[in-house]
Amino acid sequence: MVNVSGGSVGDSFFALSGSEVNISGGTFGSEFNAFFNTNISLFGSDFALDGVLLEDSLVVDQAFVILDRDVVLSGILADGSEFSFDLNQDFVFGSDEDFFSSDATLAVTLISAVPEPGSLTLFGWAATIFLCRRRKTFA
Repeated sequence: MVNVSGGSVGDSFFALSGSEVNISGGTFGSEFNAFFNTNISLFGSDFALDGVLLEDSLVVDQAFVILDRDVVLSGILADGSEFSFDLNQDFVFGSDEDFFSSDATLAVTLISAVPEPGSLTLFGWAATIFLCRRRKTFA
């Protein structure tokens, strides 16, 4: 099992047969490959297939399996990172294209709140200023 919650994955990511991959953050390079009998789970919000939001199909904290292939899956991961995967069902070695086997299980889970990266930074600065002012008041 692999859990990706942040950081940056290189140009190519391979989930081989029998792999379980949970993704709640981070960025991925140009090629994501999910071979047969893999389980890929994405946690976040604003999930869309070819630009059409899946909001009517999703229930908070319940996995929703994506059966479609040859479409683009996009959204925002739990850490606020945007993602987009081409769910190509044909693997072409060395093509720098994503591949999601039709025998791979791909699920998205809507989480209740996904912070925007800018709002986290703003919150951090506001908390720092508040704490600094509070210390001066009591000193």
